[in-house]
Amino acid sequence: MINKDLSQIVVGTGYLEFKRGNQSQTVTVFSADGKTSKVYTLHFQREASTKLFNLKVKNHAFNHNATFAWDTYTYDVNSYQTVGIEVEAETFDEKASVSVEGLDSLKVGDNTIRVSVTREGVEPTVYTLNVNRNLALNFDYSGAVQRVVIPQSGYYKIEAWVHKGVPTVTKDPVEKVAIRQEKFISKSVKNCL
Repeated sequence: MINKDLSQIVVGTGYLEFKRGNQSQTVTVFSADGKTSKVYTLHFQREASTKLFNLKVKNHAFNHNATFAWDTYTYDVNSYQTVGIEVEAETFDEKASVSVEGLDSLKVGDNTIRVSVTREGVEPTVYTLNVNRNLALNFDYSGAVQRVVIPQSGYYKIEAWVHKGVPTVTKDPVEKVAIRQEKFISKSVKNCL
């Protein structure tokens, strides 16, 4: 027990930011003359849980600038990548397990990814990611300046082509422009520039 004698100095009190997992906090009490001290360790153990501390889709933002909240179970995401997406999930409880279903079958259009959190003795929690996956951002080229809204950061490949054998009504032979986000390693980026 800590004696509240004014001649003692207590170190380690104040606010503790408790985010995820279990934590410990040390409180040390020194005598006024500094010759003796006593160390107390407080252990904070989190209640068993199947809730997520954080959930994100790497290199993507949730639609409508939504931010993750542990008690919101459905999120919408638009993806324009031609390669798969990566889901990152962190639990509050270190003993909880996370499984992700639906990443293997992503197709152009609407997809559902289920992020399930389980722990023995606790009811499972499921978070749902509704992913609208587009193969590319396609724009009709009018021969003038074309403004393109890019949905996320990264490297983009710009392609232009014509339909062979189909007469065009414009002077410019370019009929379609596609912009695809692709993952490049730094060496291949240098080769593309």
